[in-house]
Amino acid sequence: MRQANDHDPIPFVIHFRGGPVASQHRSWAATCKIAGLGKEVTPHILKHTAITWMMRSGIDPWDVSGYAGASLKMIKEVCGHHHPEFQGDAAGRIGKRR
Repeated sequence: MRQANDHDPIPFVIHFRGGPVASQHRSWAATCKIAGLGKEVTPHILKHTAITWMMRSGIDPWDVSGYAGASLKMIKEVCGHHHPEFQGDAAGRIGKRR
């Protein structure tokens, strides 16, 4: 297994020592214990949180979709309101005459 250093990007969302994790089931409980997370925290919650943070950072929804492995439709419908440009065009036109 390759060892990552501080300069190498890790191409896997779920990884261990620079390599992909084939199955997260065995490692999830250990990870939660180490991180001090309760049983209510699930991989889905962490994925949703990551998507929300990316949207709040202004990352293009298309890029968020590709990184998260979620459809662009889902990204826009579920997390779109977190993007800084959400309704920006409408807000910018309030009070302006044509």
